[in-house]
Amino acid sequence: MNRFFTLANRLVPILCFLLLPAAPAGAALLINEVQASNVDGLADEDGDYEDWVEILNTGPGPVDLAGHHLSDNPLFPLRWTFPSHTLAPGNRVIVFASGKDRTGAELHSNFSIKATGEPVLLSDPMGLPLDELPARWLPVGISGGRFPDSGPDGFYFGEPTPGSVNDTEAFTGIAAPPVILPEGGLYGGPVTATVSDPSGLAELITWTLAGWDPGPDSTLYTDPITLTETAVLRARSFETGKLPSPIATRSYLIGETSELPLVSVVTDPDNLWDNEIGIYVFGDDYDPQYPYHGANFWQDWERAAHLEYIGADGLNILDLDLGIKIHGNISRTLPQKSLRLMMRGGYGAGAIEYSFFPDKAQDTFERLILRNAGSDWCLGHLRDGFAQSTAEHMDLDYQAYRPLLIYLNGEYWGIQNLRERMDSHYIDTYFGVDPDSVDILEERGTSYDIVAGDNDHWEDLVHFFEDYDISDPANYAYVQTQMEVLNYSHYNIVEVFFGNMDWPRSNRRYWRPRRPDGRWRWFLLDLDMSTGLGEAVDFDNLAYATDEVGGYQNPLWATLMLRGLLDNADYRFDFINRYADLLNSTLSPASLEQRLQTARAALENEIERHQLRWDSSYETWDNEMLSILDWLQQRPGYAREHLRQKFALGDTLTLTLDIDPPGSGEIALTALRVDTLWSGLYFEGHPLALRAEALAGWEFSGWSEGGLPADPEILYTPTGPTQLSAIFEPSSAPDTLVVINEINYNSAFDFDPGDWVELHNPGETDIDLGSWVFKDENDAHVFVFPAGTILLAEDYLVLCENPALFTALFPGVDPFPAGIGFGFGGGGDVLRVFEPDGGLHDLVAYDDVPPWPPEPDGTGPTLELVNPLYDNALPESWAASVDPYPHGSPGERNSTYEGTAAPAGAPVAPYLSAPWPNPFNPTVQLRFALPGAGPAHLTVFDLRGRELVSLVDGVLPAGEHVVTWHGRDAKGRELASGVYLVLFEAAGSASARKAVLLR
Repeated sequence: MNRFFTLANRLVPILCFLLLPAAPAGAALLINEVQASNVDGLADEDGDYEDWVEILNTGPGPVDLAGHHLSDNPLFPLRWTFPSHTLAPGNRVIVFASGKDRTGAELHSNFSIKATGEPVLLSDPMGLPLDELPARWLPVGISGGRFPDSGPDGFYFGEPTPGSVNDTEAFTGIAAPPVILPEGGLYGGPVTATVSDPSGLAELITWTLAGWDPGPDSTLYTDPITLTETAVLRARSFETGKLPSPIATRSYLIGETSELPLVSVVTDPDNLWDNEIGIYVFGDDYDPQYPYHGANFWQDWERAAHLEYIGADGLNILDLDLGIKIHGNISRTLPQKSLRLMMRGGYGAGAIEYSFFPDKAQDTFERLILRNAGSDWCLGHLRDGFAQSTAEHMDLDYQAYRPLLIYLNGEYWGIQNLRERMDSHYIDTYFGVDPDSVDILEERGTSYDIVAGDNDHWEDLVHFFEDYDISDPANYAYVQTQMEVLNYSHYNIVEVFFGNMDWPRSNRRYWRPRRPDGRWRWFLLDLDMSTGLGEAVDFDNLAYATDEVGGYQNPLWATLMLRGLLDNADYRFDFINRYADLLNSTLSPASLEQRLQTARAALENEIERHQLRWDSSYETWDNEMLSILDWLQQRPGYAREHLRQKFALGDTLTLTLDIDPPGSGEIALTALRVDTLWSGLYFEGHPLALRAEALAGWEFSGWSEGGLPADPEILYTPTGPTQLSAIFEPSSAPDTLVVINEINYNSAFDFDPGDWVELHNPGETDIDLGSWVFKDENDAHVFVFPAGTILLAEDYLVLCENPALFTALFPGVDPFPAGIGFGFGGGGDVLRVFEPDGGLHDLVAYDDVPPWPPEPDGTGPTLELVNPLYDNALPESWAASVDPYPHGSPGERNSTYEGTAAPAGAPVAPYLSAPWPNPFNPTVQLRFALPGAGPAHLTVFDLRGRELVSLVDGVLPAGEHVVTWHGRDAKGRELASGVYLVLFEAAGSASARKAVLLR
């Protein structure tokens, strides 16, 4: 599609909005009131508290809203369009700014409003502006608008009036908050706190202790306040005609110590303990039978709170206002309840920005959970977090885990586990998917809930499993387009291995991007009833999860997909080997014991106080930890036996793998990689998929066992204890370098030879291009070089869309005689060269806007690489052709050539090209080059700077090299989706690229 045509179509309504005259001042339709952070006010038809906009008809006659527009962005004023809806004089209509995009009985726009400040715009069917309320911060529970109705804008309402007259008290602004010093934290002795008014406008400042919200009648601040024991100090400013200020809060934990980070949660005590509004209590109307449904703690109520995050060193790290809700299911009935932390712009910060979890790179969170450990509360107090942590390097969405000490309004509240919240915000954070464009479903019993989006795609997939035989390869291929089957395998393996007895009927949550190619993925959550808490160590959870009859906790609808997939030979083969690999690595007794000891050490010195706080004991916890350890040591053996029985496998045997010589390569199995002498347990007679991969400077030579094919990828069937080595030898293949050197796209009107591209061999060796492939961005556009195509050393080869057009305008140049049959994008494209084995050799993703030279887009010049040894992935390596070659220099050195003293075939300086493809799954190719022979290091890190795997570490010859990374760490474990940093170091310099893994 022509990029200019597309952009022009997008700009027309914007230009209309910006350039046409404004609507007359007496326009009938006005935006009368807006609420951008609604947590307990007007509910929509789903029971959700969404943002809303009130439109008022101030004119003398009715108005049909059909074709009118509402937006939160001046650049896109036509963002949402009203359906036909007649608004009588003096009447008003509410539009929920929810992102749900509905035009039924309730109106829902396709956007929400940021409480931190977004304008709201109304325009007529022609795109002419009718009204606008400017951007401003709207605190939680506060609306903004006109006072009186249709009067001036700029007022705040502490009591919003959606759908009715703005007749509550109107305020002209919000008082500025006071400042309390010193900051909160751990203190060894008394603290003297001062409260000041930086604005100088406050007419009075009041303060409270114990978490109470300060009001105008609270203690008046006059002098510094000395505190001798742990206390929470809160202060607030008041000005006539303005809303009271946000509350300033400090938590002074005096005489407290901790080896864990601490969280102080502060909220008005009524928000917790009041029978009418308190979220932590039973209230006045509940079922007296367990689990006490109807109690306040079962309600989806959100209350304003303040949170301080304090390091174990006693220093305050985070300090912010947020919302809290009671979180969880049956665990709500426990005395210590889980709290969901809700970051909203209406409280101040729309997100917490801090890297809480060492095992994840993410440092921005809109939702978090302070979890009470669920069914494992005051027992091991870590089962769920521990079990989920084993998915750290699997293709699986899991909740990170970190234990913290909690103080609630200054009172010690024990240990709770900081966890991620598995919702649309999580998906946005890790996958970049719009929270308003996902389907999320959750099963917690007899049916499932629609958490977000709809269930249409899911129902279709379920019916496919019910109606079709998944053993058919065609049906299995279709299923793979609807769900991520490897993700599903990891999900089931973890649940089965840990013996979760609150599954598969319950605790299942899954999601997909709501788009045509969106596939279902599974969240891992709530493994409290695992690791021996629900069933004995020998319980066969694999048979339970695939039972053909089913029962209460494993009904057939809950096991339908796993049973169907295991009917397919390819899936079954992968599942068996994947599970066996994990039992030899992540789920081995040694790995699990080490992980448990680390988790135990984090709690060891704090757990006794927690247990006593909740009427338990250290001995109870210690005995539980010993029980968990014993379970983990025995479970892999039972799990392996369950595999053997389920799939009628042979006896176990020891397989030993090795690399010859050491450091020359790796052996990849289904779910792990081996780069040194290694042994694991597998099954007699069951084939294993093995792949030998050479490291840079080496090539595969063969296998140590006679009779095996000299192929790096084999199916190997052990029949007894076996040792097998992959043998490598120094690479003898000459370095080859074919460079995309010049590109002609979107020719000038008066000089149009058609699109063409020039390839160049800057080396000293002729290159046989037979069976090489050239493509653009479209994989259907393929040109294969015929056998015998030789690109001579230091020569050029031109590929044309139309050789006849080309030779008519370049009569002295001989292009390749066969036309490639396709042209290139005028608004940018990706040109690619592949070697015969399918490996990517060169890639240029050009564009027609800066930093790429824009002149080649329709004005005559071509895009020229200024030096064939420069990194052609970088726009700064390219320039527009110049006189005497105004239309390019096909077949000879480029007109913009920048000479260097570098030897042919070697770069001027070390460089690391952009990873390709990027994002990638499952592999990415990393191209780098050295100007001369010498040490080189290619290493992958996560965004926290932790080294994950070293891909190259040794002396390499000069020139370009290509390494394939399989998205695994140094132990062969699959990494989760995310952003990773590839660091290249050579010749005293370093460069880095980001690679995005999307499982």
